[in-house]
Amino acid sequence: IEVARELKIAKSYLSMIENGIKPVSVELRNRLLKQYGYSPASFKNFRTEDKRAGNIPTRSKLDLLLRRINEEQVEDVFRFVLQKVSTANESTGVGT
Repeated sequence: IEVARELKIAKSYLSMIENGIKPVSVELRNRLLKQYGYSPASFKNFRTEDKRAGNIPTRSKLDLLLRRINEEQVEDVFRFVLQKVSTANESTGVGT
């Protein structure tokens, strides 16, 4: 609530940005970075091997990425993960 108030944006809009539902402009991204104590000059995409990328939970990164792809691509990801889980279960004897 405080960040939204400081940036003069609706808290619902900030929530949608944080959850990857709404895109963020470069200008607003830089204001957000400053508000959270980061330098816009040091900003790097979370998908790179930047040290800060490790601070973002993998589930959050995956959730953001899944929202950016179409339903067919989501199904491809699902099948891939299902295959990985099945292979892991077979090698450990889980589910047999």
